[in-house]
Amino acid sequence: MEKFRSTSVAGLSEYCSAIGEGFCPFLQPAQKERVLYFSAYYLRGEEIRVLQEDIFYAGVLHTELLRKERARQSTIRAKTLICENLVFYLENHTGNAYGAELFAWPHWFLKLLYTEVGVLFGKFWQGERDYTRDGRSIPIPPQHLLSIRSAVKPVDSRFFLKAPELTMEYHLSSDNGQNVLSQIMNSRTREIINRVQEFPLQDVSQEVFQSLMQEMKNVSFYADVVEWSMYKEHTLGIQTQNQDDVS
Repeated sequence: MEKFRSTSVAGLSEYCSAIGEGFCPFLQPAQKERVLYFSAYYLRGEEIRVLQEDIFYAGVLHTELLRKERARQSTIRAKTLICENLVFYLENHTGNAYGAELFAWPHWFLKLLYTEVGVLFGKFWQGERDYTRDGRSIPIPPQHLLSIRSAVKPVDSRFFLKAPELTMEYHLSSDNGQNVLSQIMNSRTREIINRVQEFPLQDVSQEVFQSLMQEMKNVSFYADVVEWSMYKEHTLGIQTQNQDDVS
């Protein structure tokens, strides 16, 4: 697979075809419009927290990219179909290392941050076995995937069944270009947050994103996000004791 924002699904074609034909009504139209993007990230972390941190940073950058792309589209269809898909390869692990646990916290933190601007996140770990509400077996992901797309109201409300406290944010969501990361901004992280917000579309590349990810790591941005999430959860009346409590 090409490393950055490829519109080709090489290596994932069988999986994507199966998902598009029977489970996701947006995948095939997005592919036809060439706004279905895939980016590969090779993570070297040994410990799960390090891997989760990297997944979160990549998720933030591609979400901000989706928001910029969405803002410049002229039709609702185009705004709705844009989809960023991140494929994670764990270089120091084999198979479905960590399973659902791998995505639990980064997915939850992204959801807490970006629901207010109408962005949804799907997490699919390698080897995941799951079923639809009517009992059909969902195709098994061949790799670890994080999918980012616009929320579609009201049909996507089902994704908040395990987090009903966020349902109102979802229904009222609106993207006016607000800096959602400003909630976590302090003197140590101000510069990198501003850079994440302001990168121009014409300069986007995997090298730029890898550099920004390292800068976020250098200022311990993830630790600030963890602390902020506890405040946000308390404000919403959400109680999360461990990774099994988040969705």
